[in-house]
Amino acid sequence: MATTPPGSTLTEDLGNANIPVTEITLRPLEESEIDDWIDARRPKTTDEERGLLHRYSLGVPLLLERILETAPVTHETAKTALSAYIRGLSQAHHIFADTPVAFQQVMSEFLGTHLRKPPDDLSWEKLQADLWKDVDPLSAIHEASVDHALPLCPDTVERYREWLTQNDGTFVSIYLPKTEGRTQEIMEELGLDDRDIVDPFGGRLKNYKGTGRKVSFFRTAASPYQTKPVIRGFEGISLNAQMLNRFLRSQGTGSCNPYEFDSCGKSGEISLAEGADPFLLVSYDHEGMHRNPLRIGLGTETYLQHKAIPYQVRYGNGGIWHYDPATRSVTNVMSAEEFDAFNVIEYDEDSGEEPPDFLDEE
Repeated sequence: MATTPPGSTLTEDLGNANIPVTEITLRPLEESEIDDWIDARRPKTTDEERGLLHRYSLGVPLLLERILETAPVTHETAKTALSAYIRGLSQAHHIFADTPVAFQQVMSEFLGTHLRKPPDDLSWEKLQADLWKDVDPLSAIHEASVDHALPLCPDTVERYREWLTQNDGTFVSIYLPKTEGRTQEIMEELGLDDRDIVDPFGGRLKNYKGTGRKVSFFRTAASPYQTKPVIRGFEGISLNAQMLNRFLRSQGTGSCNPYEFDSCGKSGEISLAEGADPFLLVSYDHEGMHRNPLRIGLGTETYLQHKAIPYQVRYGNGGIWHYDPATRSVTNVMSAEEFDAFNVIEYDEDSGEEPPDFLDEE
């Protein structure tokens, strides 16, 4: 089975090679079919939401599903879903142009051959500019083969875009102040494992095309493989310890000494306030590669948003952003300088040893 863009000669080529072929052309859903889809999945959809689904889905079942998953549907989430879809099509079929106007015309004609013409309020300049980047949040969303892939907070995409544009530190830190005893459930659904870090056989992060390379997490809850709070991972353990120390100290819930952790299995003590149940996931890479942190971060953030779990996130060396499930919004709650000031380092000055060198985020 092969899917082809309009104008492909694959059918003729196969015929000339005496290979039997059946060609099927998929048409977009009609308005009545879109309504049937909506009524079957969410009968309480409002007229305003229904209009957005008609306008931004282009009659594509994938887009209908993704937009409807963000219910209540908003203009921004619907537009983000369509932008991600067009971004994926552009890259897959190598549709490029010299100017935003030409790009818009080519894409509109391409989509119009078998779909509906896209709305005129898309930012074609952004879509075109992103085509030339190695990584792009819209592309990662489009390629994610998992339910609820679209952020409930559209500003999430802009936060990643800003981080990538600034070419800041190639790591993402996502902190849950409280898991309310759901640590194991969260890890299993994300695809995190105490032994393999990112499970190679399944899980949300894998479906976001994230890998376990340089991924580390901190957990408090006991598991079959550990009985006390621990940082798991490989090359990312030291960085995780630094971020954990800052998050814990900034909220007055504990501390740890980053010098006591390394990638060779050395593990130090972690002090937590009574009843504290945080979780921290850190993904980073070297040589300026943002791809894996982007996919790990987006996979985790979209999951937490759809689970209505509050969390804090730091993109590279920036400030701290807080996600509020009640308003589906992110707010900058601490500057980078304020957060870094909480990285209090403790070591035995009487030992005669120099403090060890560990990863410098800068």
